[in-house]
Amino acid sequence: MPPRPEELKDGQMMGDENGGIIFIGTKGKIMTGCYGMNPTLLPVSDMEHFNQPKPSIPRVKGGNGNIWATNAHEQDWIRACKESPENRVESSSNFQFSGPFNEMVVMGVLAVRLSGLHGLHRELLWDGENMKFTNISPTDTIKIVTVDDFKVVDGDPRFLLIVVLRTLMLLMLRMSGLSILIIMVLVYLVCHSENIERS
Repeated sequence: MPPRPEELKDGQMMGDENGGIIFIGTKGKIMTGCYGMNPTLLPVSDMEHFNQPKPSIPRVKGGNGNIWATNAHEQDWIRACKESPENRVESSSNFQFSGPFNEMVVMGVLAVRLSGLHGLHRELLWDGENMKFTNISPTDTIKIVTVDDFKVVDGDPRFLLIVVLRTLMLLMLRMSGLSILIIMVLVYLVCHSENIERS
């Protein structure tokens, strides 16, 4: 968990009961709840001078901004899958949106993972168009601390998810964009497998 922002008052929750996000920029901070819901500037008093931008992205029919109260987002995706290609209206979260979003998330994970004691101790330069780092060579090494915590629970083999994710992250540093997409799909499948114990 990140350090508690000094702008939060005593007793004020960081994010919401399901988690949250904190963006730290050069001019201030933004805190949201889980999935980016209910964003607010920090300190909260800065919201008094904030003008909400006009929506520019079409809203999902039946949605109300609360992903926990409606399945409109999922229904929008199903609708787009069923429509014929000739007259299909793209879903609100199509791959043109989610692809770059995934790239940004993976960059955040790598930035955190590659800093500190186990990292390369330098700023990494990412070439988004070619989907690769421009200043990592095959001779660069990253110290990875892994724990081989294999065990059998009720007849099922289990191991720590963190070991799998660290291995996949190392592979991603040396791969092309398509390979990274394949790795992200594998990470998703691993995270949703019943035979993996999360740590």
